Amino acid sequence: LQYVKEQTPELCMAAVKQNGYALEYVRPEFKYLFE
Repeated sequence: LQYVKEQTPELCMAAVKQNGYALEYVRPEFKYLFE
C-alpha cells in the first residue's frame, strides 16, 4: 500500500487481509474500516 497513490477502502481491506502490516500504510481516513 505504501506504493499506491489512489487508495480505496476495498483495496485497503484486501491488502490488510493479505498482510496485517499493510495497516501501517492505510490512509488515516480509512482507519475506521479496521476499528
